[in-house]
Amino acid sequence: RVDGRGRHRGGAARFGARLFSGSLFRPDQIRLNRAAAAPLGDRLKLRYRLVFFRVDSTLADIQGIDFLAGGNEEVVRLTEAAMNGEIALDEVYGKRLEIIRPGLADIERLAGEYQKRMLPDAERVVARLRDAGAIIHLVTAGIEQAVRPLAESLGIRDAALHAVRLNFNADGNYADYDRRSFLTRSGGKAV
Repeated sequence: RVDGRGRHRGGAARFGARLFSGSLFRPDQIRLNRAAAAPLGDRLKLRYRLVFFRVDSTLADIQGIDFLAGGNEEVVRLTEAAMNGEIALDEVYGKRLEIIRPGLADIERLAGEYQKRMLPDAERVVARLRDAGAIIHLVTAGIEQAVRPLAESLGIRDAALHAVRLNFNADGNYADYDRRSFLTRSGGKAV
């Protein structure tokens, strides 16, 4: 769940919040909490087996929707209103995509940007947690096709990638998004 300031509370983030001291969402700043993960030589003993990471501004220093929008003021306004709790995410999600109408080529560029802007310690942190027996999931309202290469580079299985799939027509133009996805609704990451 996200409060009015865009901070995550409860839900999937709860697991990580107990696992780490410091910021759950900035791998370059993570320090393992002694109560949750005790060092065993080079190996960690984890208190929680499931670890959930957000992607945008967490594992990668980018907001995918902002990259696709290219500074479009209406998209920026809608995003800020949703992050401040002024408008429900389910009211904003589709509107932003209809304004941007990203094609497959745009999504490929975004995928490359996620890779380039992955935080320096993201791979190390994910590998260390995995070596300790954690099952890593990525949970994002970002675009599945753009986030998948990042997940693959981190060794995250498809079944552990929770993102929103876009649909394209035969020409590679935007058609729609998966409207059944709980990630496009307010509180969807807490489900």
